[in-house]
Amino acid sequence: MKLFELNSTISVHLGNSKLAPFQNGQVYLSVIPLAVLNAGQQQRGEHGLAATGRAKTYIVEYATENVTTLGSLADIKVVKGFSSDIFTGAVVETAGLSLNDLKGLPGVVNVWPNDQVNPKPSAQEQNCKIRAERPRDFGHNITGVSKLHERGIFGKGVKIGVVDTGIWYKHDALGGGFGKGFKVAGGYDFVGNGGWPSAGHEKQPGGDPLDLLGYGTSVAGIIAGKTNDFLGVAPDATLYAYKVMGSQGSTQTSTLIEAFLAAYNDGVDIITASIGAPSGWAEEAWAVVASRMVNKGIVVTTSAGNLGFDGPFGMKTAASGKNVLAVAMANTPSADGTRASSITSWGLLNDLGLKPDVAAPGDSVNTTALDNGWVVTGGTSMSCPYVAGIAALYIGEFGGRHVHGDRFALDLSRRIVSTARRLAYHDSEYADLAAPVAQVGNGLVDAVKLFDSTTALEFEPIALNDTRHFNGRHEIIVKNFAPVDVRYHLSSQDAYGVDTLQLNCTDGSKTV
Repeated sequence: MKLFELNSTISVHLGNSKLAPFQNGQVYLSVIPLAVLNAGQQQRGEHGLAATGRAKTYIVEYATENVTTLGSLADIKVVKGFSSDIFTGAVVETAGLSLNDLKGLPGVVNVWPNDQVNPKPSAQEQNCKIRAERPRDFGHNITGVSKLHERGIFGKGVKIGVVDTGIWYKHDALGGGFGKGFKVAGGYDFVGNGGWPSAGHEKQPGGDPLDLLGYGTSVAGIIAGKTNDFLGVAPDATLYAYKVMGSQGSTQTSTLIEAFLAAYNDGVDIITASIGAPSGWAEEAWAVVASRMVNKGIVVTTSAGNLGFDGPFGMKTAASGKNVLAVAMANTPSADGTRASSITSWGLLNDLGLKPDVAAPGDSVNTTALDNGWVVTGGTSMSCPYVAGIAALYIGEFGGRHVHGDRFALDLSRRIVSTARRLAYHDSEYADLAAPVAQVGNGLVDAVKLFDSTTALEFEPIALNDTRHFNGRHEIIVKNFAPVDVRYHLSSQDAYGVDTLQLNCTDGSKTV
């Protein structure tokens, strides 16, 4: 199957007016108009992920390898160096220099605070139920994954890096062991099981990424769990566990970057991270590294967050990264069908960039737990690895970056987005309306369309930037891989819309 031939170009001009999303057979690209009175909403993590700054600790990027020079300066201690074609720099501590001071040093390209990320269970995770019996399907029918399994497609030979709390690899469904020849074939523990990152505690890194908290184990089961009664999305894929949280359940931005770079060096095809911190900017350090991974051919999936009730502008890093797949959450089927979840975090980015990208099942998910157990849990932390699993099915069938080169991840990510299908808005009162792009991206991931579609698109997200810098012209390249000529018809599809207004009323009144 070819992905890289140019057949035709559609140039789309969008006037300065409210437009509904438009749909084209296998294509669903959407436009969201927003009247933004205050986009500077306070950013918070999902239910959750809250982040607090770690004073005087910074991530520094160099134009060249400058670790020795920087470390020789007074008031600077180099804690960790990074040397990679993805990112060259260091983590530094300083008592006397500000972020701007560091930016002014010779050879320094950029500087970011090294934030501490403190995950807390989502509302669904707090209410999860441990199951004694083995669970069955948790959404494969609505995504088409079950049909791919019927074709004998299981993700064999694909390497997936799981950046999380580690994996309880002793689980029968996860291979029962760790190392070459096992389902969990590699990885690393970057933090240990002590009190880090609490004050006075140091990391205790080592080679064994055994999970003590359970989150990474649940992620692993969704991707690649396998028993006689249970199949993850890509049960024949190989996992690499990168443990970035120990007993405290916390980590730092620099540790997340370190884990991503390790996964890159291990040659993974996909990285998935159900972790995030408040940001809303594509230029944050971890988001930048994740985006560069995509440019090197690695598909990256991240959770969009679980703060849907907080309204728009809830995206976080690294979901904010360019071409990183930010995954929203869909509820599993009910009497009135599959819908967007009311708790999934809304975009946009703070600069009005479009996020999230796509949605996947994340409600009442059955998956693996510690001590050979099973759990029912949910949130975008569970929908995120689902999309990673679908990407693994595709790579297992058609090859990944090692076959197609660095551009592959961008093309596959676009294909995952453009073949997604309409997802109904979460409120049944508006059953005739699709959920908006700012809530679920292009809609529910569709594994069968991903495989079988003979149309592919090249596009950038159609963000109108409804400010004085309004952008009304966007180009979409349509590629036809069918053996015959195809005529495309564009039509519109209504979606639920919002106007945003942040009210800061200390006296409780809400009069505007």
